[in-house]
Amino acid sequence: MFSDFQRQDDKREVSKTDFDYEAHLKTINEELYKRNVELAIKNKTLSLLQKLYEVSVLVLEPKLLAAKIVKLIQAELDFELVQMLLCNRDKDRLESMKLAVSSRFKNVLAENNCSLDEIKIEGASTHYFFAPVVIDKRMNFSEGITAPFSGCFDKNILEKLNFDTPIKALLAHPLMIENEVIAILLLAINRPYKDLIEFERQSISSFINVISVALDRSFIYQKLKIANHKLIIANDRLRELDKLKSEFISISSHQLRGPLTVIKGYISMILEESFGKVNRDIKKVLQDVYYSNEKMIGLVNELLNASRVERGAVTLVFEEGDLNKFTAAIIKELDWKAKQKKIDLSFKPAKIPPVFFDVDKMRHAIYNVIDNAIKYTDKGGVEVVTKSIKGKIQIRVKDTGIGVTQDEKQKLFKRFTRGDEALRLHPEGTGLGLFLVKQIVEGHKGKVWVESKGRYQGSTFYIEIPVNLKLKKVLTKI
Repeated sequence: MFSDFQRQDDKREVSKTDFDYEAHLKTINEELYKRNVELAIKNKTLSLLQKLYEVSVLVLEPKLLAAKIVKLIQAELDFELVQMLLCNRDKDRLESMKLAVSSRFKNVLAENNCSLDEIKIEGASTHYFFAPVVIDKRMNFSEGITAPFSGCFDKNILEKLNFDTPIKALLAHPLMIENEVIAILLLAINRPYKDLIEFERQSISSFINVISVALDRSFIYQKLKIANHKLIIANDRLRELDKLKSEFISISSHQLRGPLTVIKGYISMILEESFGKVNRDIKKVLQDVYYSNEKMIGLVNELLNASRVERGAVTLVFEEGDLNKFTAAIIKELDWKAKQKKIDLSFKPAKIPPVFFDVDKMRHAIYNVIDNAIKYTDKGGVEVVTKSIKGKIQIRVKDTGIGVTQDEKQKLFKRFTRGDEALRLHPEGTGLGLFLVKQIVEGHKGKVWVESKGRYQGSTFYIEIPVNLKLKKVLTKI
């Protein structure tokens, strides 16, 4: 009897053990299924993120980017609808950028003769469904499509569309940059929102951030592209105006040079007493007129030369010559100006090889630099040195004059530009002299620059041109 009871107890124990084992196995299977689902979602999300990154790098046009993004998301996650709506704050309106739909939802739209491609949702900030997304900057969802698209279709059509559609929930995510909603991403799924597991919701949030950054980048690119286009138009217009200005200067200078040359000729004849004896006092006045006229001719010539350079109409004729003899002749010509100001003008030539250069243009360049040095030096003097350095000839003009500031160094060789102190001391200059020097020297494949420790600490101008013994007589334009 006791043994019968014992056997019954053993059976109960086995039965209890079997029951616990099955429950435990069921729990494990459920957990494994959950993990498999999460793993599948994770893999899909990672794949989608990688593709979104690739698209964001390769595509910069906003509409093309939106088209590729919605197509990618719809294909990868099999959503019924993926649509990007641009947030137009000025008009308080949401405008469709691009959408992608499943074949199921596409058939429903076609059967009801409806399209979502060009929809506009007016009054976004007060819209029943979209206001929380635009104003509160938070995700919103609806069961079905009635709430989001109310006002876009006739009420009866919308109800029929909602009844026929496979969409069970529609999610609206704000796409934000710097806490401002720039667009909204609509995601339509074929099951209720409550059926989405937390892992799925987190996965959606992860690619929302990537899309926001990509879209912002494309908008910046679009703004830069528009700004660049405007700059191109403005630049073309400036070139046109610059050309007209050069033509005007050229024509005006030619018209001015004729009368000035006549004036110079007649004054010269009067001073030479070709028309009879001239009173000494009158002669003195006429000499002042003559020098002023010479300055005007020099100014007109500078304007003409600058105009020719800008139009590419200056031709350089290279001939072999000795820059030492050439520079010495210019110094001899300017010596009287230095003596008049009671400053020293010295020349220290080094042994240098012959070099090819345009005699007239190089004379203008070297003359201008030495003349400027004398003009802006009141004490001390000007020293001119030639030197041969690694296949180049360097002419150095060092003075003890007004000096050049760091700011002036950056703009001294530009058109119509002069240093502040130079402008104060000699307001009659054009600011074209050093501009022409630069063009001439660069036309010789050389370079020109200035060094100075600052105001009233003197300046040193350098002209450097290459030695090319193989160069024959050639023509080139600057």
